[in-house]
Amino acid sequence: NQRRMLLSVCLLLVAVAATAAREEVNFDFAWRFYKGDLNPGHCQGDFVSRPNLRCDGLQFQSATSSDDCESSCCNDPFCAVWQWKDAHAEGGGCWTGTCSVWHDDSTWNGGNRTVPAPPPPPVTGGPAARDYNDSTWSVVDAPHDFIIDGVYNQSDPASGRSYLPRSNGWYRKHFKLPAEWKGQAISLYFQGVWRYATVYLNGEFLTMHQCGYTSFAVRLDNVSSVSYGDEENVLAVYVYAMSGSGWWMEGGGIYRHVHLIAADTLHIPTWGVYAFSVMDSTAAIKQRQPVALGVQADVATVVGHFKVTNVGSATRDFCAEVSLVDRNGQTVSQMSTKGSVQAGQTGEVAIGLPVENAELWSIPRPYLYTMQTQLTDCNGHEVDTVNTTTGIRSIHFDGYTGLYLNGQNVKVRGFCDHNNFGGVGMAVPDRINLFRAQAMRSVGGNGWRMSHNPPIPTLLDILDRVGITVMDENRLFANVSAYIQNMGDMVQRDRNHPSVIIWSFCNEAGCEGDQENGGPAFQAITKHYDPSRPTLANMFTYGDLLGNTIDVQGFSHRDRQAVDAFHAAFPSKPQFMSECCSCTTQRGEDFPKNNTDTNYNADCVTSQTNASNGVPYDSGSMVWTLFDYYGEPSFGGWPHVSSNFGSFDLAGFAKAAVYWYRSWWLYDIPDSSADKPFPTNNNYIAHLVEAWSTNPNIPQGSADVRTVHAYSNAPMMELFVNGVSKGIQNLTSPDHPGQAWAQWNNILFAAGTLEVHALDSAHNVVAKDTRSTPGAPKAIVLSLDAPSNITGTGSALLLDGEDVALVRATLVDGNGVQCTATTQNITFTVVSGPGRVIGSHNGDPTAHQLNTGPTHAAYHGLARGVVQVTQDSASAPHLRRRMLQIDVDTGRRTRVVHPSEDHAAPPAPIVVQASCPGMSSVTISIPTSNDPAAGVLAVAEQSVVPVVVN
Repeated sequence: NQRRMLLSVCLLLVAVAATAAREEVNFDFAWRFYKGDLNPGHCQGDFVSRPNLRCDGLQFQSATSSDDCESSCCNDPFCAVWQWKDAHAEGGGCWTGTCSVWHDDSTWNGGNRTVPAPPPPPVTGGPAARDYNDSTWSVVDAPHDFIIDGVYNQSDPASGRSYLPRSNGWYRKHFKLPAEWKGQAISLYFQGVWRYATVYLNGEFLTMHQCGYTSFAVRLDNVSSVSYGDEENVLAVYVYAMSGSGWWMEGGGIYRHVHLIAADTLHIPTWGVYAFSVMDSTAAIKQRQPVALGVQADVATVVGHFKVTNVGSATRDFCAEVSLVDRNGQTVSQMSTKGSVQAGQTGEVAIGLPVENAELWSIPRPYLYTMQTQLTDCNGHEVDTVNTTTGIRSIHFDGYTGLYLNGQNVKVRGFCDHNNFGGVGMAVPDRINLFRAQAMRSVGGNGWRMSHNPPIPTLLDILDRVGITVMDENRLFANVSAYIQNMGDMVQRDRNHPSVIIWSFCNEAGCEGDQENGGPAFQAITKHYDPSRPTLANMFTYGDLLGNTIDVQGFSHRDRQAVDAFHAAFPSKPQFMSECCSCTTQRGEDFPKNNTDTNYNADCVTSQTNASNGVPYDSGSMVWTLFDYYGEPSFGGWPHVSSNFGSFDLAGFAKAAVYWYRSWWLYDIPDSSADKPFPTNNNYIAHLVEAWSTNPNIPQGSADVRTVHAYSNAPMMELFVNGVSKGIQNLTSPDHPGQAWAQWNNILFAAGTLEVHALDSAHNVVAKDTRSTPGAPKAIVLSLDAPSNITGTGSALLLDGEDVALVRATLVDGNGVQCTATTQNITFTVVSGPGRVIGSHNGDPTAHQLNTGPTHAAYHGLARGVVQVTQDSASAPHLRRRMLQIDVDTGRRTRVVHPSEDHAAPPAPIVVQASCPGMSSVTISIPTSNDPAAGVLAVAEQSVVPVVVN
């Protein structure tokens, strides 16, 4: 059964050594940028007038007139309806989208059309033209989010109510193509542009990409105006981001990496390699102990299925050699074949590579291989080579007993997450994604649902290396050809990642109504490109067309009764709680006022995680969410501008919920479990939820009586106030009836020390936690959350022009106690070294300071600075030479160091200063390195160790 075979491999983002056959060059640096519209061309609206009608199911847009509203919809190729009502009237303004129900209403005006609409016609002149004067534009590097630098506006609740106004933007890249590339196949690979990207070369229209979450390639060598040698080319990208498809902040711009690729006219195309593994029922699988030593199968087969494209003018013969290489560089299997491809055609080849004593990809030990696919002209001359990272493993979902990985029953304890982060928005740097992955592992998480869209590819590379399973999710779902193709693109791009264990078609209401008619077509295209994995949809319903189409029933926020009812009705069909547990909380809020969530939420997470984790036939849970995100704020919005669902806040600081999950999803899980990220050696954890600070809401002289909570995996906890015991509380596991936390009521506050002891069954103290009453803030303490060996994010930044550090600033009193009530501004500045501050945040969901600025107020004593390197001296010498040759504006924002300037001296650290009114400024040094071993993926591969992210 192919669905039970499995699988996988990490795709083509490994740098290929420079040869005449293929070169892949970083194209992220030195884009000229303008925020706003500059003659983007006239949209082909073709709207049918619909006056005196009102439509349900639309989204609010920030337009100021009826004409602006129509234009906003017109520029969105998937906007079917626009409607306008006097903006001063209740519920008025501009609303666009897809209509669910029409109503008679004389106060509205609007129109509708068939979607997707055709792209705008090519622009003559204007910013798409080669000779357009862009000398005054700013210079930015990708990944770049041009929405996150906006000013919060209460009257503009667009973009998922993040209150950051939407906009459009233009990017222009001046570049030269090497003369020796003439005659080769040259393309650009965009990992993601939000939302719609219209691409021009030297004024010629190339393409319009209509999905902001999928990657796409654009060919350049067949464009009539392309130039080589000393003559400049200008690539222009118009980005429409005035509307979105989600209810969270989706950003705008070239927010993921871009690569320039030159290959032979006979080459392996984009997404042209598919590697999957097969283990039949006779394979002997051995789990070593401890589980960190990994799993081995006596025999397995890795199937290499690849395409060969010929864009030349004559038939080409080729010889192909496919090798599987282990992580020590040893070739463990190799096969060869021959073929030929006619001009303008694509051929396909499949080769089986037998592997003896195969090391399997698992959660505690995610072992990876490299499959090298090499084409030659059969006379010894290399034509093309692509290296693909792959893992060998099997998966099987069972309706009665859940998920099996490599034949071992495992439970997914996972989280959903949107792809944004405090200070950087949607353009999340790779090391921050490593930090987020290690944060998940630090609480026992072993699953990541990509909600609700395909991720940046590097995130999957990271998860392959740290052993986190992935539910990879499509964005838009319906029986629409463009949406079906988006699903196919996601599967082709991501199918080589061993971390990806299941495909998700859609989310909640996006799965229902007429949209579910897309199910059969989505199932067909998914199985066409990857028959090795099952499919799922995150649904409220079951037993309907879509539910009967998918392989695994996904549920969103269903209780135990619903889980049991489904299993009773469809006992052999697997199920997965693909979204659960939307329990809000705010870091440090011990005395919440109106419109504020408390720091404590154990009662919520205990009951909701038990709905699926408490039964064997459910494969696991994806909690909503691990991190807070921009948009979807609590309490109806303003002053809240970001969500409160995360266990970590928007700046990456731990809330109390982190320690609940760490207690029960990590420390309470046996070290022998195949689903545990790393061993905890039978240790215990203790955490006090509340600080022990003065309550500002209590009048002076009045008694301050409180409730105190603590988390642990121990069976009992004892509380002390200034050394005096306040009693012992019993705890029980969250998978069984009871209270998976300790709670003491009617505790009278007295300044000093609050302490909790975790006790084993013999009443031995096995863990402690302490809080002290803070005094007035006296100093700033700086530390690094990334890079940091403690958090599993490395020991130095790589000087690749893109890497970032996460600096933590803590305000403390004279005794070093964190001041939880202070709100002073903290400003981050780079005082020396190759760095710049690109953003800041504090995790406060009501923070309105500039995200990309250097200053944020402390929120319960903490603030975050994001610092980026400003030079590339670490990329391979031949790649830096190419960048210097290609990028006309090189050095205007990020310096690319010529290899002739390389020297043996250690690179300078980045020295960051933090200042706060009334306190002495302090500094911290961020180590830097030119060693590729400091790179994000190299660190991830070496960091499958115990980590702590607080």
